[in-house]
Amino acid sequence: MSIKENIYNLIKKYQKIIIHRHARPDMDAIGSQYGLALTLETNFPEKEIYVVGDTNEMVYLSKMDEISDDYYQNALAIICDVSVSRMVSDERYKLASDRIIIDHHQNDTDIEDVSIFYKDPSFASASEMIVDFIKTFKLRVTPEAATYLYGGMVTDTGRFLYLNNASKTFELAA
Repeated sequence: MSIKENIYNLIKKYQKIIIHRHARPDMDAIGSQYGLALTLETNFPEKEIYVVGDTNEMVYLSKMDEISDDYYQNALAIICDVSVSRMVSDERYKLASDRIIIDHHQNDTDIEDVSIFYKDPSFASASEMIVDFIKTFKLRVTPEAATYLYGGMVTDTGRFLYLNNASKTFELAA
């Protein structure tokens, strides 16, 4: 079974999913986090999907959820665009039953008890990784989710100037 299939199966398993990203977010952190959340809400309307973290001017129109610690009981935490514990916005991910990291950076993780660490530096952004995941499972994407994911790709590639694999990036951006 592929790593993406394992991620998909954990998403299907949990009723509550809480999505994190790094502190002081850039548009890729927001784009991957919020784009994933909107896509999961569209495709799994019966699930409770939350996004948490600090805010700044990069959050665009997204709204972070204010949830108490007890929401993490029997929940899946997905951490986007970061794999270093000190950089994760909201350390309550530690309270979740399972943890997934989706990150395009080259460094390894120091986050403990990670169920799935999906690291692939061949992608130029975490948003790209989310779009690839969405395409793999033929999930529906709303225009709002696409806007966040595209924004993450545009900013982490420097407006498509810095690409790891141009043909893959442009295919996913399309």
